[in-house]
Amino acid sequence: LPYYYPSTVSMTPLRFASSIASAPAARRCVGLGLGGAAIAWHASHRTPACEEAAPGRREAKLLVASPAEATPSLAARCIAEALGTGIIVAGGCGAVCTSKYAGGNSTLFGVAAAWGMSVALAVYVTRAVSGAHLNPAVTCALVAIGKAPAEEAPLYIGAQCAGAFVAAGVNYAIFSAAIVAHEAAAGIVRGSAASAASYAGAFGMLPNAAVVG
Repeated sequence: LPYYYPSTVSMTPLRFASSIASAPAARRCVGLGLGGAAIAWHASHRTPACEEAAPGRREAKLLVASPAEATPSLAARCIAEALGTGIIVAGGCGAVCTSKYAGGNSTLFGVAAAWGMSVALAVYVTRAVSGAHLNPAVTCALVAIGKAPAEEAPLYIGAQCAGAFVAAGVNYAIFSAAIVAHEAAAGIVRGSAASAASYAGAFGMLPNAAVVG
């Protein structure tokens, strides 16, 4: 560069910007390319002389996406909610299926860890797209406190339920043979109260008789 200042190599950003400010306009145009601190100064101190001194020079610009550009579409957010809820059901309920029907002999800690990792994975996958509601109760709570638009809540909830149902169907397809074997071994008749109880935790939640009577 024809107007390179060797002394600027060891300058602090403040001293560098000050030295550029006191230089002639032609030198300011070239000198401003030497440090990131001076670029910010250049953005608020551009002069016509600078444009004349370097008409073909490309200026450094900081591109910041507007909120409208950064917000995913409603369809993308709903797909993310369905995917995230599916991950939770496939992983968490899948761990319960393994323990109940496939002889996994998982401990309570093991099942809880599988649930926790499934929730964490779902949040990491969807948080930047949909905000990671992943539960109708969460969506309703956010609407109630004004953190989510009410008109989008039905679509979010529908997507969450759809993702959960698809994941549950996948789990059932994987463990269907093990479920039949479990029912045969325990003498459970499909559709009876004992059958409903055998699905608790894996495909639904039932009140604990020991607690509610």
